[in-house]
Amino acid sequence: MLFSMVLHAVRQLTDDDFDSFLSENGLTMVKMYAPWCGHCKALAPKWEALAEQVTVPVVEVDCTVSTKTCGRYGVRGYPAIKFVSKELTYEYDGARETDAMKKWVNVMLKPMFEPISEEQVIAQAAAEQKTTYFILYAPASQTGKYETFLSSLKGSKTIFFVSSSAEQLVAVREGVRVVHTQMTTGAMKQFIENNQFGFLPELTEGYKSLTTRPNKQLLVLCYSKDYHQEIADEIKQLEKDSVTTPSEKTAVMSKFTLAGAPHGDSLNRFIEQFKVPEGDAPFLVFFDGKVEKEEKYLKIMLEEGDYAKQTLQAMRTFNKKMLIGINDTEAKPEQKTAEKAAPAATAQTNDKQIEMLKNYIGSKFAEQEDKTQKLLIAVVCVGLVQVVIMLLRKPKVVYVESSEKSKKK
Repeated sequence: MLFSMVLHAVRQLTDDDFDSFLSENGLTMVKMYAPWCGHCKALAPKWEALAEQVTVPVVEVDCTVSTKTCGRYGVRGYPAIKFVSKELTYEYDGARETDAMKKWVNVMLKPMFEPISEEQVIAQAAAEQKTTYFILYAPASQTGKYETFLSSLKGSKTIFFVSSSAEQLVAVREGVRVVHTQMTTGAMKQFIENNQFGFLPELTEGYKSLTTRPNKQLLVLCYSKDYHQEIADEIKQLEKDSVTTPSEKTAVMSKFTLAGAPHGDSLNRFIEQFKVPEGDAPFLVFFDGKVEKEEKYLKIMLEEGDYAKQTLQAMRTFNKKMLIGINDTEAKPEQKTAEKAAPAATAQTNDKQIEMLKNYIGSKFAEQEDKTQKLLIAVVCVGLVQVVIMLLRKPKVVYVESSEKSKKK
């Protein structure tokens, strides 16, 4: 009995013995924490319970003491939960509950792909309440190859394997099937990255992966679930339409990841964690977790009316530079449209001035009777028009200097 208690106790590791422990034990569940962290304190009893229910070692590292180890694993927030060996590292980003963590450990201990039928996929997804998942279709003999291709995604993405002669990867997003046929490692990972969430997912436990996506700009709808659910439904349908029936109108949406933060715990956490300005919902927040400034957002208020249209307009006028230095700035989509239209209007004005100048010179040229004079004036006029056009479009001193040099010659 005493041996059993020692076997399942949480082991405290430091910089001095962390590597040697991994060498001796292989795959290990690791919690990296700080003693002052409230979330770490809440996790402590659940972590102790986990140690008693799984077959792998369960350890913890105090990052305020073992800075070298925590730094090597890129720990930036507490607690960080990882499943590691000397060669492999997998990060856990699920619920901080014993049952959820235990289930994840058991998944990590099994082969990544075991062929099942379509019926089993549907039944298992329903049992696990999965509304978004992937199905990999390939010959059963190819499970090893694809496990190698996608090993870094083990435990973080739900991917079922169905034996099939035709090879393809299908994303099932809330009943919508998106098919991918480019079966290379990079292409499959990119497809999974782009389709791993449902439509307008709520910022919950998995919000961290949403805020640091490498190839998508995050756009968050902040709304009150009691009063603005129809707004969320409208924007959610817009996103779904952009996948099922893509059009020129919705093409801009491929550059964004949409998420929802309904008033309550998820919105409060989003505001607290990322210092998003508070205010009456509904509003949009363009957010980038990789911007190394305290201000990482652009807030845009939504007015009563066509919310889907306003959201699309905000996407079209958004520029990533707008995130830099923004602090509690509220803008309206139509204001950005007006700013964007201004340069085009200036260009049109310049074109009209050039056309008027051409007409004027042409009329003067027509008044000359002597053919020799006409030829001479034509040459001079062509040169003059070219100089004036360059002055109007790119007024730089360099043209004046060139003219002076030609006179000296």
